[in-house]
Amino acid sequence: MLIFYGVLIAVLALLSGAAKVDIIRSILKLSLLHCPVCENAYGRAAALSARKKYIAQCDAAQRSNPECMINFTREWEVRCPVCASTGYYGFETNVLTVQPLLGPLGE
Repeated sequence: MLIFYGVLIAVLALLSGAAKVDIIRSILKLSLLHCPVCENAYGRAAALSARKKYIAQCDAAQRSNPECMINFTREWEVRCPVCASTGYYGFETNVLTVQPLLGPLGE
């Protein structure tokens, strides 16, 4: 039984580490992408801000409807630090678009 718990803890640690690496990779990829309007790179600050804003929106929606299971659109709204145009980065597909997939938070 002790071996089972050891394996379970190792698997959970591996999954947690993989999720963190995926987040870091998404932030890095977005920071290196170029704005479709002015062709300047978004940069790390814009990528971190986009992720933070997405998490805040998801938390607010979940708090206002705690009994609902919400399927959020998996994209970060990112603002170019140079020209202030808005782009949408699909953090699971690593694709940048100028139009959101659905509406705000999948509405």
